Formats: sequence, structure tokens, C-alpha cells
Amino acid sequence: MKIESVVTESERAKSEEKLLVKDGRVFIKLAHSAILWLEADDNYTIIHVANDKNRVVRTSLRELQKQLPLQQFIQIHKSYIVNCIHINEWTSTYVIITEQKLPISRSYSKRVKELL
Repeated sequence: MKIESVVTESERAKSEEKLLVKDGRVFIKLAHSAILWLEADDNYTIIHVANDKNRVVRTSLRELQKQLPLQQFIQIHKSYIVNCIHINEWTSTYVIITEQKLPISRSYSKRVKELL
């Protein structure tokens, strides 16, 4: 029984490392490590990924945030959630990920300072 529980925990860990999203009519699993940041755009969310193939999904930023690990992904603005492992530089007002400057809003700056 111990082997089964180890296998089950291992499978659970692997499945938790991916975000399942619907892009059009296709479901796609995106590895958490490949996600750079998420950007809200009205009723859609743009998921910026490391391989430069961004995904536009009809899911709110808030709904996607519920599926992501809190210790790895942090909301820096009402329109942006970033993957902490991809942050190259930051100040009190912005973060830089792959040469893109993303704003940190005043309402999220305290939390960002605590986590970074």
C-alpha cells in the first residue's frame, strides 16, 4: 500500500505542475515553469509563455489564479500575475521579465515586497 500512495502522490504532484486551459476548442496543459506572466484583457486572459506562443483564453485572471501555486505566482497589478522564477529585475514600481516592464500597482506593492 505504501508504494501505491507514493505513486499517487507523485502523479498528483506532476498534475499540479500544469495549468489546464481551453484555447478555442482545444484543451492545453501549460507547465507552470513555462508561464512567464498572465495579463487580463476584458473577458480574456493572455498567458505569456517562454516559447513565445502566447495563449488567449476566455477565463478570468481571478479564475486562473485559483489554479496556480501562491508561492510561485504573485499578483502585482489588477491586470497582471507574474511567475516569480522568471523575474529578472524589480523595483517598487515595476518588474522586468524577458525585457518586458510590467507595472506594480500601489495596492499590491506591499505584498510584492514581502514575497520578493
